[in-house]
Amino acid sequence: MVEEYGVYKGDVIEAVAKRTGKPKSEVKEVLESILDEMLFQLEAGQKVCLTGFGTFDTPYRKERIVSHPMGYTMVVPRTRRVRFRAGDWLKARVKR
Repeated sequence: MVEEYGVYKGDVIEAVAKRTGKPKSEVKEVLESILDEMLFQLEAGQKVCLTGFGTFDTPYRKERIVSHPMGYTMVVPRTRRVRFRAGDWLKARVKR
């Protein structure tokens, strides 16, 4: 299952289906529902906390002035970005 490229959503679905004995279609529906809800909350500016695993949020990067290599300056507008901060349980598991 795990190759050089890492693990994709389909790999996760297959592994969870095998572990739980549920059909892949059901696992896929549940996973996509979870991801949709997380996305909905992040779009609304809410934090998504999965205790022990980590926190997703969308802080704003402030507007800033940058220098262009051609010699002039330009304004980069304020934007939101997605940030993930790993929880203690995840950090401990990865550290092993």
